[in-house]
Amino acid sequence: MNPRFAHVQVMRDSHLHKQLLGLNQPRSGVAVVALPSLRDYYRWTAVSRLFLSALGKSHHVSIWKRGTLEMDLRSWLAAYRITDVVLLEAQRTRPIVQGPLIEFFATVDVKLWLVEYEPTDGTWRDTLQPWPVDEHDLGALTALLSRRPAPRAPKTPTPSSPPPFPTVPRSPGAMFLSDCANMLTPEEFAVVDDVHRSWFDRAMDVFNGPQSLLFNEQLATLFRAGFLSLAEPDGVVTVARAIEAASHIYGWHVAVDEPRMRHRAEHTPRAAHRTAEEWARLNLYVRTDIPAVAALIGSDVPTETVARIRLGDIDPTFEHVTDPVTKIVYPITGPARPYLAAHVLRRSFDPDDDGDDLIPPRKSLSGVGKSSRLAETAAQEVGFITAQRTVDLPSSAALRWARQHGFAPSKLSLEVRRGHSTRKGAS
Repeated sequence: MNPRFAHVQVMRDSHLHKQLLGLNQPRSGVAVVALPSLRDYYRWTAVSRLFLSALGKSHHVSIWKRGTLEMDLRSWLAAYRITDVVLLEAQRTRPIVQGPLIEFFATVDVKLWLVEYEPTDGTWRDTLQPWPVDEHDLGALTALLSRRPAPRAPKTPTPSSPPPFPTVPRSPGAMFLSDCANMLTPEEFAVVDDVHRSWFDRAMDVFNGPQSLLFNEQLATLFRAGFLSLAEPDGVVTVARAIEAASHIYGWHVAVDEPRMRHRAEHTPRAAHRTAEEWARLNLYVRTDIPAVAALIGSDVPTETVARIRLGDIDPTFEHVTDPVTKIVYPITGPARPYLAAHVLRRSFDPDDDGDDLIPPRKSLSGVGKSSRLAETAAQEVGFITAQRTVDLPSSAALRWARQHGFAPSKLSLEVRRGHSTRKGAS
């Protein structure tokens, strides 16, 4: 890594100053910081806060404990692939700050441009003496940065969006599949049939497997897993109808409230429906754990998977993560990757973190509890709403959740009211 610095000392020019401030585009690889005129800067911490503010960070949301801003700044510079940082009004920094500032940028792959508007006593020249320095005038600097290509992120093909799930008929479980065969094209029916067959087989496994829980609770948990894995209402309805058809074989009835189920599926936050403005809300955080957890859950990764992910389970390009238990691979949405990258880098920079958990659990909170708490914090502070995609709910809670989402399993009774014979006793 070659440290790179540029020292620019020119007369004050308000027009060029505004032009430089307009080049502050962190997503394009350039960050511009202007030291205010209220005071001379004596502390490196104050200057680092200004650098973080230029990256869009706010100090009015949850922050880390004191003494970690340097690791945060290092993480975000790398995650956003910043190539150039311009410090305007550099003459306002004191010698006690200049040393830590130069030492910091000597360890990161970023070029630091020091722009001074007034003659100084040469302290910057003394500080920069061990390093190679480029000389530029302010106009050349503006032209150079405005021509710099953006961004420097690796080129990856944009994945094409999957085709929408076919629109299925509103038919009960016994007639659902046959009505689909009659009303859909062969290609559409093949998609529906694959999903229906998969979840029908899973429901059969529930009835044929070990009976550690009541059937209604197991069916509710199965439906919840299907609801969370399929993004579109027609896919969710197909899962419910498949479980309903399998349940009838074993004397169970599933009441499917299709309007309620479709409404819940349409209004559940999912990655495919998020806007760029929603993802940008996470950029307000200086600390990295809250946006990383919110970004993962916002990419439709289950909460318990987020809690048990280790650093080795994350793809080096941050395009997907792998659940270490189920081995399921979850893709990460493009806008979410910088937040995950920043936290992985932050963990590698912190010498106090010995473990390799992405989100180390607290003594008073389990991994799932802490991940849920962090996601709730993002919803409360910046309005980034995520569906708590915890599949492993307690059985009673899963049953209550399923009923709220239009899925209510119950046992079919073979007995009739008092005074009438039962089917078993009827002749």
